[in-house]
Order: sequence, then structure tokens, then C-alpha cells
Amino acid sequence: MGKEAKGIMDKGLLVPDNLVAAMLDERFSNPDIKKGFILDGYPRTLPQAKTLDDILARKKLAVDLVVYLNTSDDIIIKRLTGRLVCSKCGANFHVVNMPPKVSGLCDNCQGSLYQRSDDNEITVRKRLEVYKNEVASLIKYYNQQNKLHSLNADLDALEVLEQITLLCAKVK
Repeated sequence: MGKEAKGIMDKGLLVPDNLVAAMLDERFSNPDIKKGFILDGYPRTLPQAKTLDDILARKKLAVDLVVYLNTSDDIIIKRLTGRLVCSKCGANFHVVNMPPKVSGLCDNCQGSLYQRSDDNEITVRKRLEVYKNEVASLIKYYNQQNKLHSLNADLDALEVLEQITLLCAKVK
């Protein structure tokens, strides 16, 4: 399933929900999950959240904490329009927040860095609109379950990480 998902992602497409659900179902069967897990960027829609809850219920697991990184549009635009990606290994850099040691070259493999064509302000604003529409129902869903914790993600990355760490320490 992982190879199938990789092939889809390599084409720049989104992995279908049923494939992601099957991969999660398989992964949540492993014993190390009992110690806890973190999902980053999933679920993104209400149907995905409900599917996740169904999978977890069958495994006698549950989502304990949902962290919403609440970030202003201006900060998101600055972060995304400054993103650089390595053409060889896919490592991420940022022109301001995490610049490479040598301009234009990856610190890891010396591959050339490029900016994704969709990392421009117009496209980012359109993606934000779609994201906000999709995430609104998720925010409501997890808020009604008292699992949602919204953090100010406009802050420095280390400050946000500290807040997340403190939240996680309170769970279980």
C-alpha cells in the first residue's frame, strides 16, 4: 500500500481516502501504537475524521488531543512563499527561517534548491480558502468532543513546539 501511495504522491496527486484508511488500519495493528502516536496533517476533512474514529474504535484506541496550529494568513504566505525544496532529496529549507548554508544548495546532498511553482502568493491564498472551508467542520467536530487545543502558531517554531510538548505531557 505504501508503494501505491508513493506512486500517487510522486504524480503530485492526493492519496485517496480509502487507501489512507487501509494504511492506517494496518499501522494501528502494530503493538507500538499502544504507547501513543502522532498524526500530522490528517485528518483534513470531516469524513476522514469519522473514518479515523471508526478505525481507532475497532482497535480500542482513540484520539486524545487535536492541536490546531492557528496561523494568520500573512504568516502562512510568508512561510510558504519562502520555501525551498531540494531537487535531489526533497529536503525543505526557507529563505529566511531556515536558509541553506550555501545559497541554492542543499545542506544534505548538495542538490539544487528550487521553489515550487504553487508556492506563490496567489496560489497560496487560494489554497488557504480551500483549507479554511475544509478545516472549519473539523474544528467544530473536535471542539465538541473537548479534544481541540488551538495554539498561536504565528510564534517562533521553538515556542510552538514548547506549547505542543506541554499539551502532550498533560495527556495520559
